[in-house]
Amino acid sequence: MASSEYLIQKTSAALQLTPKRILVVNPTATLREVIASCLQNLWNWQVLTSASGQDALLQARTTSLDGIILDDRMPEMDDLTLLRYLHSDPITQHIPIILLTTHHNLPCPEILTSLGVILTIAQPFHPIDLVQRIVQAIEI
Repeated sequence: MASSEYLIQKTSAALQLTPKRILVVNPTATLREVIASCLQNLWNWQVLTSASGQDALLQARTTSLDGIILDDRMPEMDDLTLLRYLHSDPITQHIPIILLTTHHNLPCPEILTSLGVILTIAQPFHPIDLVQRIVQAIEI
């Protein structure tokens, strides 16, 4: 399927889905922008962004979110610490989390699942494939 056909098909499918509000947490501005742009333009989702764990925690506590996309290389507060804070807070513990990872030695899947992680995605990734996997995970 040609790239433009794929985008048209995905865009028309997006119009049938309920728009979501997602928080993209990544220390790299370019990655935040690529992920946000794809989710906004292809799926019509509202995307908030954060460069740090502290800011992400604040946004998660003060904004109604349908999901969080979290990079595993966060400054100030590592991903597991942020996951524990999110999971222990009654306001945020229900939010599904997608973990973008460069690590080959992640904690066991049971630990990640117990902390709200519904999907892990290895980096590097193709932006369209990433967005498709995010949409499938959040829409289920």
